Amino acid sequence: MRKVAGFTIVELMITIAVAGVVMGFALPAVRQFLQGNRMTSQLNMLASSLATARSSAITQNARVLICPSSDGSTCTATTTWQNGWIAFIDRNNDFAHTLSASGCNQDATTDCLLTRQQTLTGSNTLTAASGVGNMLGYNGTGTGICDANKDKTPESCVAANTYFTICDTRGSGSARGLAISNTGRSTIIDKTPTGSALTCP
Repeated sequence: MRKVAGFTIVELMITIAVAGVVMGFALPAVRQFLQGNRMTSQLNMLASSLATARSSAITQNARVLICPSSDGSTCTATTTWQNGWIAFIDRNNDFAHTLSASGCNQDATTDCLLTRQQTLTGSNTLTAASGVGNMLGYNGTGTGICDANKDKTPESCVAANTYFTICDTRGSGSARGLAISNTGRSTIIDKTPTGSALTCP
């Protein structure tokens, strides 16, 4: 009778033990990789909204604003952005979005909603630095404008304080950021524009 090759119970147990050890080392690295990718993806979504806003401000020669919004239509007076945000053409210059069915039509005189971002997936937090205030935006030349004083009066953005910080369960050591320059362009960062460590809520 021909013998059939196979695993013995001892060999199988050793294989399972080795696989368990390997998985024990691999899983944390995979988790870190996935969390890092999620943060980068979410920052890229914000950067994309900012780029759309800046481009629209230039092509429309109008003020375009981005603000946190939990309902996808009105601005929320907060510095936390993980519940979503909107970008809109602020045609009446009142630093608030007013819904209008015809706002994006040619020659319209009412606000035009450009982008709407829903709540970020996961438990990540996205907070704006003091230079951003409750919103930021761009004027017709594409230059960034801020409302750090939260008085609905546009002012020049101070690059050192105009950035966002995204955090997950790993804390400040793994935080990433998105900085907005004086010219309105955005860059992903791992430290504040002044070189200090990013902090989490």
